[in-house]
Amino acid sequence: MPNIKQLALIASVSSLGVFGGSLIAPIEARYIESITNNPVLTGSVFGVGSIFFAVLSVYIGRWSDRVGRKKVILTGLVVGALYVVLYSLVLNVFHLYGVKFAWALSAVATGPVLAAYLQDFLESYKNKGRYFGYVYSVQSISGSVGAVIGGYIAETFGLVAPLFVLTGVYVLMFLLAWFVLPKGSSGDIGENNNQLSLLETFKFVLTKPELLFYLSLNTSYGINWGIKAFLWPLAIFALASSDLVTGSIFATMGVVAFILLPFAGRIVDRYGPFRVSFFQFTLLGLMGVGLATTDSITWFWIFAGIYTIGEVLNVSQIVLFTENVPNHIRGAVVGLDAAMDQLFAVAAPFIAGFLIVAFGIQTTLLIFMSLYWISIIISGIVYWKLVPR
Repeated sequence: MPNIKQLALIASVSSLGVFGGSLIAPIEARYIESITNNPVLTGSVFGVGSIFFAVLSVYIGRWSDRVGRKKVILTGLVVGALYVVLYSLVLNVFHLYGVKFAWALSAVATGPVLAAYLQDFLESYKNKGRYFGYVYSVQSISGSVGAVIGGYIAETFGLVAPLFVLTGVYVLMFLLAWFVLPKGSSGDIGENNNQLSLLETFKFVLTKPELLFYLSLNTSYGINWGIKAFLWPLAIFALASSDLVTGSIFATMGVVAFILLPFAGRIVDRYGPFRVSFFQFTLLGLMGVGLATTDSITWFWIFAGIYTIGEVLNVSQIVLFTENVPNHIRGAVVGLDAAMDQLFAVAAPFIAGFLIVAFGIQTTLLIFMSLYWISIIISGIVYWKLVPR
């Protein structure tokens, strides 16, 4: 059993990071629009940030293997506080491209690297799914609270106000990380001279059956996660013609996730990540078909709630990843995984836009949801032929 106090401290830092990111999520696009009224330029700011994030994930992850996770996290928090101040001072949209580089560096250090730190901490313990569930449950509610508070602050004090609050969050995170974040990951022990090159990291992932199983599932999950914020609101509005209903459905999913995450981890510990993964993706595939074919907003709402159970069970993928990546190269592999997820997040909405024009919203949603069934087939082949049992 891990030290609960240390786990709580790690969870506090990571949850504050989610809270801080959620503070500006509701208003960031509007803030950029206050600088430029060109929607193409507004979208390009997010696109450039995503590209920076994908590229830096690979290199910063490997850096954390070499110099230690905690050092990288602290550096990222300093850059984060600086980026927020710069964000509030930009004069035109082109300045934002440079600011987005600082954002990406900070986001990687406090996202994938902090996730690797948590995996390092829990790797040697049994029942790790339970503890991942606890941490992600707290993160889920932190994100919801942050979004509400950020929206309120922006509406009451102006669009720049949440940025100043976020600066305070970064300072608080830095103090917590500096004074109380426990050491213990392999990267914090000293320099690691056994790093893999980028090509060797790819080879490691593609030749380890358990990670190949993970990759075959996580690809469809990452793609569908990437189109969720873009495609789902369009599908809901097409059925209900109400922004309130759209927000209510997403709120329902957030509540379901918060309640079920602690139990999801226990289920993974009891039945194992492989069996839970097959159940998870079957559930996602079934509910995805329901979401894409129903003409009833009530049934869409029900399917969305059950779909969330599948998302919650993604703890199985985290456990599988943690158990099959050694600590001394975890940063490199986590960084590579984060880069791929970010590329999916960029490409999926772009592709979805073309598909909507050609086939309509519901058919496009069905195409993306069908990827779950392809993943089930591929992962089944990998599991039965390659994974040792």
